[in-house]
Amino acid sequence: TAKLRKSKDQTIPALSPLFDLIDQKINSLTVKDINASAEVKNGLGVVGWCLDHNHIQQAYAILQETLITHLCDLGNIDTSDKEMRQLAAQCVKVREEEDRNKWHAPARDNPEKANEILDKAGDDFFRIYKDLSALRNDIMHCRLKSDKDFSVLSRDINRFYKMILKLLA
Repeated sequence: TAKLRKSKDQTIPALSPLFDLIDQKINSLTVKDINASAEVKNGLGVVGWCLDHNHIQQAYAILQETLITHLCDLGNIDTSDKEMRQLAAQCVKVREEEDRNKWHAPARDNPEKANEILDKAGDDFFRIYKDLSALRNDIMHCRLKSDKDFSVLSRDINRFYKMILKLLA
């Protein structure tokens, strides 16, 4: 929004209210009252917008990616580091597989970091993430693995969203 303010100062005065409205809309997307990074708060805000506008597929995808970002934050991982972000995403599977020999890289190569994330996230987080991921995969693959209809998928993503907001509050 800093660029928006600079543009606002250099534009036609009649457009100033439009820039104010755009700024308000952007700021309203951020979830405020949770214990998470700005990136996670913004991601959850976008999920809320998707739900408000019935963009169910996008809500699933963005919520899953936002939860991966939260796992990165818990492990003090740079969210733009693709390999380490993959490690964070693997923690769900790692949590269920005690035999480290069956872990895949990069988690196999960084067991301390994987365990740090596992310890900090907690069982409720991983349960939500696992259930969310299964439904997201159903949607992305045309629900071939599920008999759920749109209303059930919509209800479930709203439920996951509320559960995450409560968990991070």
